[in-house]
Amino acid sequence: MSLVLFAGPTIEPLTVQEAKDWARITETSDDDTVEGLIRSARAHVEQLSGRALITQTWDLYLDAWPYGCEGYQVDVPKPPLQSVTYIKYIDTAGVLQTLASSEYTVDAKSEPGRIVPAYGKSWPGTRYEPNAVQMRFVAGYGTQPIDIDARAPELRQAIGVLVGTMYEQREVADDVAKVDVPEAFYQLVNQHRVWWL
Repeated sequence: MSLVLFAGPTIEPLTVQEAKDWARITETSDDDTVEGLIRSARAHVEQLSGRALITQTWDLYLDAWPYGCEGYQVDVPKPPLQSVTYIKYIDTAGVLQTLASSEYTVDAKSEPGRIVPAYGKSWPGTRYEPNAVQMRFVAGYGTQPIDIDARAPELRQAIGVLVGTMYEQREVADDVAKVDVPEAFYQLVNQHRVWWL
């Protein structure tokens, strides 16, 4: 399985002013720095939690359909899942096909989201080659920060904590691994962490 970001979020979960208020930053000359720290903090929170925060589009590649005791379901990473744009596959003749949406069912209510063959259907045959199955999906809590607050406000708080911490440690903030992050940050993220990923 591999994941490729097709379209990232169009806004960040915190505005510059929200981050400055959280971190008690008063300098307006540092706004560009704070904006960069917000992007880094959001990416770090998404990586640690295994989630997508603001709406974004991803491409998922599989070498073959999953088969096994889970009912042949495809578990979709980066919850919460909003929708599936398409599923394509390379058929046994080597031709790229688009699977009709009537051939599969999307369960966006589960976390992680999942895709299963529609009732009475099965996954079509594929050629044995890398990335024979390609899926594009939309993930995230919504298009606005308030959408995160409705279900996982701790993740926005974690971004605020991390921005404040990185601002205080600007000399190493370009590498999050070198920042001395408070335990509270991890406690906030872990409440919503997708452990199976």
